[in-house]
Amino acid sequence: MSLQRMTRRISEAANGTGEAKQTLEQLGLSAEELNNLKPDQALGLIADKLHSVKNAIDRTRIAQKLFDSEGVALVNMLKDGSGALSDYEKQARKVGYVLDEKTLR
Repeated sequence: MSLQRMTRRISEAANGTGEAKQTLEQLGLSAEELNNLKPDQALGLIADKLHSVKNAIDRTRIAQKLFDSEGVALVNMLKDGSGALSDYEKQARKVGYVLDEKTLR
């Protein structure tokens, strides 16, 4: 659900509206560029920017704006950037649990 909300909010921001518009700008991300990526790629870029946010309360606020209330649960997973996401993927493949593209949409 949080990825669905992220993609919708990126799309809204790319059209100049929505809750995520200012947040993406504050992170230095282009909504238009994110809107042209696959959701997992956009998530990786967002994770990299969240990695640079050192204050946990600010990370939580940003996650809320980008992912809605479900995003708060993602804060710890995203705080170490896209490299950590890649590590999670490797671990999931190792134990036989892999999310395919259809699941990520």
